[in-house]
Amino acid sequence: MRKVESLENILYFLIRLAASIFAVIILGVNIVLLLREYRYDKIFTRLILGYRFICTIMTEFFLIILILFPYKFEAVAVFAFLYTGVLLYADPLNLLSVLIYFLGIVSLYIRGLLKKKRLLKSCLISAGIIVILFSNIRYGWFFFLEDFENKIICCTVCMLIFMFIVMEKNKVKQNNCVLDLTLFPDLTQRDRDWIEMALSQEKYDTIARKYNLSPNYVKNRMRIIFKILEVPDRLALIAKYSGYDVKK
Repeated sequence: MRKVESLENILYFLIRLAASIFAVIILGVNIVLLLREYRYDKIFTRLILGYRFICTIMTEFFLIILILFPYKFEAVAVFAFLYTGVLLYADPLNLLSVLIYFLGIVSLYIRGLLKKKRLLKSCLISAGIIVILFSNIRYGWFFFLEDFENKIICCTVCMLIFMFIVMEKNKVKQNNCVLDLTLFPDLTQRDRDWIEMALSQEKYDTIARKYNLSPNYVKNRMRIIFKILEVPDRLALIAKYSGYDVKK
């Protein structure tokens, strides 16, 4: 387990490093492109009308989030859905919109945010796919048909990849995986009980009432517990160990 946790820390470091490098490169490239438009009016027009500039700002903001919080996969999802909307509006034939949309879905799944209200979220995801597939119909029938086949193929490939990820994750959880809390001597017995309750998706207020404590005390103690378990937060704990047998 310690090896897995150390690998996750290495992964977070690599994400931070890659995001930092890409942020500097993208910023440098766009500064060079803007300086090429030496006239002020051209630069102003480029900034206001160019969707590419909007995408650059979004990308830079997203990379900064990754540098600060590499485990916040929901930030990846928000960026992916916004970027998809920009591409559908400004570059309708770009198949990158399909790939980025499914990146957002996978990010939410990995973060464990698709477990509750599955029917509603499935409907919203399906509605997004329909919008992507039929977004180009506003440009005319033949333009729509030219793009529709490629997007159908791309959506099918992305859905198959997503299904493989789901099946692989479920397979791991079905192999009697155990979260052995005895390997963490810094945890008290009450900490172990709280971890089990957190994995059952009990709210902090519920835990506080059961132990006659304030919710803030429970939140602060859970932050310490997360550091001991080497997970960033509650969502990461649930996403990583949901379905595991807890050994206390």
